[in-house]
Amino acid sequence: MSRYSKKISHKIEKKKQKEQPIPKKPGRDLFLLALIGINFVLLVAGWQQLPAMDKGTYVLMEIALCAIYTQRHREMSSKANDIVKYIGIFSMVAAVVLFLINCYFKYVA
Repeated sequence: MSRYSKKISHKIEKKKQKEQPIPKKPGRDLFLLALIGINFVLLVAGWQQLPAMDKGTYVLMEIALCAIYTQRHREMSSKANDIVKYIGIFSMVAAVVLFLINCYFKYVA
């Protein structure tokens, strides 16, 4: 009987070890880095030609992308992580609102 209980407990221990997920190393997020780089290049290259609303949209988008990258790759406390998350969300929403206002003024009004 003790032999069967040892086998059962051994199987349970193996299942527990298999259930624990292997901690994933954060990837490089090459697509996100490419978006940050392209956005920065467009912002710098077109700074003289862009109107103020477009500059604001690009700056807010750059802040949002950098906040997303920071949130994924930095070890932070939960409070700091929440702050970075809300900064990213707020700047993304503000960029979309500026874009929609800009489109309204260019094409409708």
